[in-house]
Amino acid sequence: SLKAFHSGLVMSRLAQRITNNNRKRRKYYRRSKQYIQTMKGFIETKGGTSLHRYMIMQADAMAASGKESEEAVKAAYDKAISFSARSGHIHETALANELAAEYLLHKQPLVNTEGESSDRGNSNHSPNMEIGKENANSMAFKSTSMLYDDTESYWPRQYLGNAISLYNEWGAKAKVEHLLQKYPTLLDRGMVEDGVNGDGGEGTRRRRKRSMMKHT
Repeated sequence: SLKAFHSGLVMSRLAQRITNNNRKRRKYYRRSKQYIQTMKGFIETKGGTSLHRYMIMQADAMAASGKESEEAVKAAYDKAISFSARSGHIHETALANELAAEYLLHKQPLVNTEGESSDRGNSNHSPNMEIGKENANSMAFKSTSMLYDDTESYWPRQYLGNAISLYNEWGAKAKVEHLLQKYPTLLDRGMVEDGVNGDGGEGTRRRRKRSMMKHT
């Protein structure tokens, strides 16, 4: 189950990264769908304990397809996030938030501090899944002079803020530091403890607690 989950996300992440080779993009997308079918079969035979993972994979594959509207993809991520939270899987709820943010950011142009736009396909920003040592540097967000358009950054900031709050709650301090360094124009250290809305994270915890109570 975990192998299919991680492998499927690697494939859908790669499909989203590739913008100049449709053949490769389709290949990775098809492989992501194969892993989704594997996960579906696992759930049907072993039970629904991995249903939240299946939903995360579905949402990320929708993002990779390039055929779905942003609204539909965002709704799929939101559904996966909600179900993961209700199921009590903090780290995978954090991951789903991170993937949703990166999908939205991947669709946006970057604007540097001198007001020039940057081609997303040629930028150093890339999805979260790190595929091998040789790709680590190219997949890092390196340029702190590049800023996201404030008018389009509300939802990515919300998702990323939720992600680092949840990762911190789970104890993944290194992951929190990685995201803070990767997205310096969207995140700040205060979000780790205070939450996106400066409520000490209580809003996120209350929403998760209410969701879990509904689920039970």
